[in-house]
Amino acid sequence: MNKAELIESYARGAQQLRDAVKGMTRDQLEARPVAGKWSTLEVVCHIADFDIRSEEHTSELQSPYVISYAVFCLKK
Repeated sequence: MNKAELIESYARGAQQLRDAVKGMTRDQLEARPVAGKWSTLEVVCHIADFDIRSEEHTSELQSPYVISYAVFCLKK
């Protein structure tokens, strides 16, 4: 994957995340089906926070490694 493809894939990640939780109720988002593990809402918030931080670092560093790591995390 070249740099442009990585950036495009990264940019699609936010919509993929929205699509993944679309239609879930608040109760479903906050549910913890596995004791001691994060809810869907907590995971989404974590990804959003990471996304913001990685954008800040990416603009400073212009590193394809930061972008590819963010893409990897969003595809999990």
